[in-house]
Amino acid sequence: MVALLLATLGLAVAPAGASQNVVFSIHKGNAANDNAWHAEVTGNVTFFGPGRKVRVQGTGAYHHSPTNPGTGYTQVRQNLTNTTSDPAWQVVTEGTCTVDSTPPGTTYTCPINRLFQPATQPNHKLAGVWLRICTSRKGPDPDSCGPVQYRDNPLQG
Repeated sequence: MVALLLATLGLAVAPAGASQNVVFSIHKGNAANDNAWHAEVTGNVTFFGPGRKVRVQGTGAYHHSPTNPGTGYTQVRQNLTNTTSDPAWQVVTEGTCTVDSTPPGTTYTCPINRLFQPATQPNHKLAGVWLRICTSRKGPDPDSCGPVQYRDNPLQG
């Protein structure tokens, strides 16, 4: 009855089990400078409704310069409704990378794919996710992360 009423009003209702892909493209560093470390990750965030289940998948290209061989990785953080403390940043799993050693530096192109499905908490829906690229550093220096990109969950409900 509710679905019929909403359809009559011209409002769409996502069917149970519906999912929706949202495209993303994030960058860190200057891609025009092959002598400097830089990275680009592109792909989709797949939302599976208003709950906390979400998949991040795509391809990461991490260029290691001759002077900065630090490794790159992608992180995601969930933005939940009705809470003051969102979950911590989590690393998106990388698959086997292909390596291009054409000077200067080396570029690692890696598939990324991770399903996040934490336990649902009452009144905490997934409003969206933040994405960023980080560089790991050797020694006592902390990792360095680039700008954050936010993607809304179109199925918040």
